[in-house]
Amino acid sequence: MGKRHITGDAAGWLKVKLEPSGRIVSLPEYIKVEFSSRSEKRDYFEILEGIYKGSKASVSAKSAETSWLGQPPPSYPPTTTVTCIRNV
Repeated sequence: MGKRHITGDAAGWLKVKLEPSGRIVSLPEYIKVEFSSRSEKRDYFEILEGIYKGSKASVSAKSAETSWLGQPPPSYPPTTTVTCIRNV
């Protein structure tokens, strides 16, 4: 249904439940996920990055209107590396 990203707590992590095992794992903020549905105050999604890539998971909704799954995923400009060489 749409690509999103994890929004974490103040420390930058979010505890989610892997489906169907029910195992609780922590995901870092900004990891990409694919939202699939909301049911019974839980958001269901597939993890698209990291060691749990390809796993289905769910998380309790933040509230009736908001989710721990941010939308749209953040985008960052390309980075530039500058190397300074100094002759001594």
